Amino acid sequence: MSQEFLDLLSGMVERITDVQRQLLTLASAPNAQKSLAPFGIEKVAKMVGKAPNTIRNLEAKGIINPPRAENEGPVRRRLYDLGLVSKIREALNVPQGRPNGANPVITVFSNLKGGVGKTTTAVHFAQYACREGNRVLFVDLDPQASATTIFGYIPDLDIPSDGTILEALEEEKGAVRKVIRKTYWHGLDLIPANLELQNAEYILPGQQQFQHRLRHALDLVKNDYDVIVVDVPPALGSLAINAILSADLLICPITPYMLDVASSVHYLTILKWLVEKNPTPIRLFRLLITKHDGTEESNNIVGVLRQVYGPVVMNAHMITTKEIQKASTDMLTVYEQSRPRGSAETYARAIMHFDDVNREIMQGVQSIWAADAEQSE
Repeated sequence: MSQEFLDLLSGMVERITDVQRQLLTLASAPNAQKSLAPFGIEKVAKMVGKAPNTIRNLEAKGIINPPRAENEGPVRRRLYDLGLVSKIREALNVPQGRPNGANPVITVFSNLKGGVGKTTTAVHFAQYACREGNRVLFVDLDPQASATTIFGYIPDLDIPSDGTILEALEEEKGAVRKVIRKTYWHGLDLIPANLELQNAEYILPGQQQFQHRLRHALDLVKNDYDVIVVDVPPALGSLAINAILSADLLICPITPYMLDVASSVHYLTILKWLVEKNPTPIRLFRLLITKHDGTEESNNIVGVLRQVYGPVVMNAHMITTKEIQKASTDMLTVYEQSRPRGSAETYARAIMHFDDVNREIMQGVQSIWAADAEQSE
């Protein structure tokens, strides 16, 4: 029976991998490689905080190159990519990235429990930070590699066994440089994951100072970035411990359900023990409410969380919406959708909540930058 079962599993893995490849191809049609939809001038103007005419004047004066233009029915649209948006910010002296004297902020999304929207919030924050003009490195530390898949890779086909951060953790920290990949988001790089990364849980505990390996590796590349975002497995094993002990800003997503609230008690207890035993750079810790469905029960639990944990609970929260579910089905983020998959109202609501959450997280990053810059004076 064991060989029959092994053959069954092998066939299932092969088939689901083929399906993943087909879905990724469909999601990025007509190209096999995923790409980011360009922005219209109204959106770009909002991103840089200027009027559309200001941008048009830069183009008229030849200060920046004009965007590409495409006909959409009777309308001719001007389409800007993130690289051009960055040049517009430079031309207008719009601040980008961390100020002088400030250090990159390692932002870690961590929870003991799966299904709390951890990867979704981590990827959306990385994309938001990038869209706002920051150089971002996303580190997928979860062997399930959901974030890697979102960025357009089939983890165990496209990512070789030595293509994750594993070698940098177990042997040579300098190996971190060779596994960084560019993404279709200009200014957002990725260290991908695959199932091979799971071996870290068996290899690292036997090595000296294993819990600080990630921080040491990231120290070699962090100055190339403004923000480093780390997605962590839903556990507190060696990989998660490394991430937590690397964090400047630690975000714990939590859903407003009683079982998740109970789980948060265990997480905080273990976190307290971990911090007591190890030096940590954590400067801000926040609980982020995710998958809020707007019901009275959820509101009551959120009220309890705010009463117990006070200002540690973020003001903004993430909602449950079909727009997010549809984007996930298409292997996209809400920020990558060129148009609503459902109603325009539902789409706008999802964008609003993601922006509110990410703006608040970014304010935490900026407060750390401000403290660094003040200290360096």
